[in-house]
Amino acid sequence: MMPLGARSRSPLLSCVALWMLATGSSSCRKTEVTAETASTRAARLPTESLDATVAVDAEKAGHEPEVNPSTILEDLVNLVADRSRFPPALAVAEERLRAWGPLKRVEQEATNTQPVTLELSGERAPILHFEIEYGWDDTGSWKFSYFGAAITDPSGQLAPIYRRLVRMIRKRLGKPTWTKPEKGQLTALGWNLRNRIDLSLREQSDSLPTAGPPARHIQLSISEPEGEPD
Repeated sequence: MMPLGARSRSPLLSCVALWMLATGSSSCRKTEVTAETASTRAARLPTESLDATVAVDAEKAGHEPEVNPSTILEDLVNLVADRSRFPPALAVAEERLRAWGPLKRVEQEATNTQPVTLELSGERAPILHFEIEYGWDDTGSWKFSYFGAAITDPSGQLAPIYRRLVRMIRKRLGKPTWTKPEKGQLTALGWNLRNRIDLSLREQSDSLPTAGPPARHIQLSISEPEGEPD
């Protein structure tokens, strides 16, 4: 006699239950697969596919992927610390700087002391603010006159960026042509590029090239020297 409250189980149902247990097919398993997140799927993608996924997600979110600070510094040094290619012609400079992001172009009329000038300026993230200036010379062409870049750090720690820039520039240009210790600031350094055009690196606390309040930053400047450092 069957015990009170017991239910008979169909042999067919028992077989189905055993099959589901063996294969892992259950309603719980199905829920887990459905609830899998996009980040979990992305973790299994090859590197190339993952990069593409990040770019697409960033585009949907309405912004570009953040640029690595090291990449920004490398691009800057590749542009300026090349004796064979700096200063670049205006068209070349404009093409390379536009690859960094939006570029502002301003042309100033001639004055009693200065010729017509053309200035290109922009920024990359909050790290790099830059400007390059050309003047209209007697031969009827644009001649390079100045390049300036202000490099900042969101943490306010300039020494690590300064040391990295010095190492990268020294690798290209060798030892500095001159050094100038600054009280309470990082040492100012200078290199000769070519044809009386110098590159200098120093700490400053003034307005950035693309405007804004004074901010402590590393200033990289390229121009004809106005005399030896004090």
